[in-house]
Amino acid sequence: MLLTDLPLDILELVVRCLMGDFATLKSLALVCRLFRDPCQQHILRGVEIGDRKTQTSSMLATSRCHRFIADLRSNPRFIRHLRSVSVCGSLDGSWLLENMDDVAEFLNLVSEARLVYCRITATTSVIANAGISWTQLSAPFREALSKVLDKIETLQLEGFSDLPVDILARYHKNITGLHLIDLNIVQGSSFTPGSFKLKLRSLKILNESPDVVQTLISSGILDLSQLKSLIFGSWRGMVNISPLLQSKDLRGLRLRWFTPDIAVDQSLCQLNELRKLIMDVRWKPGSSSPDLEWLAATLNAVQSPHLSTIKVTVVTHFIPAGGDFEIVKALSQPLDRLRNNLGGRLKTLGLTFWIFPSTADKFDEIKQRISEQIQWKGDSEVLDLSVIPPPGQGSSI
Repeated sequence: MLLTDLPLDILELVVRCLMGDFATLKSLALVCRLFRDPCQQHILRGVEIGDRKTQTSSMLATSRCHRFIADLRSNPRFIRHLRSVSVCGSLDGSWLLENMDDVAEFLNLVSEARLVYCRITATTSVIANAGISWTQLSAPFREALSKVLDKIETLQLEGFSDLPVDILARYHKNITGLHLIDLNIVQGSSFTPGSFKLKLRSLKILNESPDVVQTLISSGILDLSQLKSLIFGSWRGMVNISPLLQSKDLRGLRLRWFTPDIAVDQSLCQLNELRKLIMDVRWKPGSSSPDLEWLAATLNAVQSPHLSTIKVTVVTHFIPAGGDFEIVKALSQPLDRLRNNLGGRLKTLGLTFWIFPSTADKFDEIKQRISEQIQWKGDSEVLDLSVIPPPGQGSSI
């Protein structure tokens, strides 16, 4: 049988099995014309231009950007495959500023696609005050970006030092997902609190400072009554995220190392539709840890009868020489309560320990000690315990 004799749905199924394997998809696209279109559909579904990995502007990233824009110009059929686009600036933001005209042309070209997601990263620095000012963006860039934002459902903005909340007003009717990372939000003098509402189904806020939450809440622009997914993390200062936990339909919640207000516990009790809970905590053995207390309090506060997945990641620089792990003691009682309340509905309990620095033999030793001390009495297939080095061992917590 020849490839041309195979039904189209079979060919598409083969391509779908290779999703994410771009090298194989590129090779398969050259096998015959029948594979070309379905392969291009997956390869071009999400594209990124920019210079995320370097500290300053890179000639290589710029040349790649030029080549891709040229490809889109000469092959407009590529555009119909696009669903998500990302523009990523360098660590110091210079790449975006130096290539703003090219990025504007890129955005104008992709605005013809049926986009659902757009990410604009001004700078990859985690310090919001070091980001690019919104006023530094040229008029052609803003106009091109407006064409894209008119179509998308999910918007992710990173690395802006003074993002005006007003810019969200024009696109509030179509945006249902908002991701704000390492930036500052400001209310302009002409902004009227509550003048528009963002009816969000997903919200992600990862920021060094809790000020973004306070600004968003005071602006009155958030309608979270239909929120399904919330990811929140703040590295400095105490913040009350209870106003973000008002949706009775919230299904997924991820909280990353921040100092919570006690009111969060009361809000968690009301999340009766919660299916998935993920928490990341920092832990220093041998000392009192607010994160450790918060972890136990959070697990105790969860009352949802539908909770099927719990994942906890513990990040630590230290390995105790012996004795008990305080975090295991802190986890035991809440986990027993959840096991009793949920019964067979709890499908996954993931406990991951990221250890800096160590060796593989120590990982096995630590995993054995934790396994012995946790005394998990539930189904052994539910518990997934890992002790591993974190991604990028050279980075700090």
